[in-house]
Amino acid sequence: AALASSRLPRAVRSSARTVRTVRTRAAAIEHFSVEKRMTRVIKHGDTVYTAGITSRKDGIKAQTEECLEKLEALLDEAGTSTQNLLSVQIWLSEIETQFSDMNAVYDPWVAEKCNGLPPTRACVEAKLAVPELLVEMRAIAAAE
Repeated sequence: AALASSRLPRAVRSSARTVRTVRTRAAAIEHFSVEKRMTRVIKHGDTVYTAGITSRKDGIKAQTEECLEKLEALLDEAGTSTQNLLSVQIWLSEIETQFSDMNAVYDPWVAEKCNGLPPTRACVEAKLAVPELLVEMRAIAAAE
């Protein structure tokens, strides 16, 4: 194994050592809202990760509102809050027609719930799991 390792480019050998170091120092992993297919929220060390959050309400504004409500509940379940949001990823089924309406809900929510300091964000168009889903979100937050 040592001989094979020495044949790897230096960057690969360094990367492999880093991965091993991280694994030996791994923090506890806590699962919240565990379901058959997935866990809705996981806390690993000082970071909280949510699964994709969706809504089946009518219209993009109503779905966005419910997704944000669910996000707050998941963060609360993991012992953190929206004030600790680091990143939000958003998928829209039709970005050209939904982007401004989604932002009409999202922007005031961020101003109120995140002390006016928005997390990083990515928003893209994607074909979602079923046609009635218009928006899906997931988030990463710092643990408290």
